[in-house]
Amino acid sequence: MSTGEQRAGVDLTNLDEQLTEDGGATKRDLVDYLDAVADRMLPVLEGRPLTVLRALRGRAPFMQKNVPK
Repeated sequence: MSTGEQRAGVDLTNLDEQLTEDGGATKRDLVDYLDAVADRMLPVLEGRPLTVLRALRGRAPFMQKNVPK
């Protein structure tokens, strides 16, 4: 796993990896999109619960739960 770059203090890896089997978009495309819409999206999402569905290669998708303390 190689570190491609860092944005907002987060190491981003495997940015050229395809998100879907049809090759429609890469992880870099998703990060670029989220960067582009962040100024409009973040105020709307502030204070809302976040659900993360993780899909690791070779495993069934699962819900990641990080409960605030």
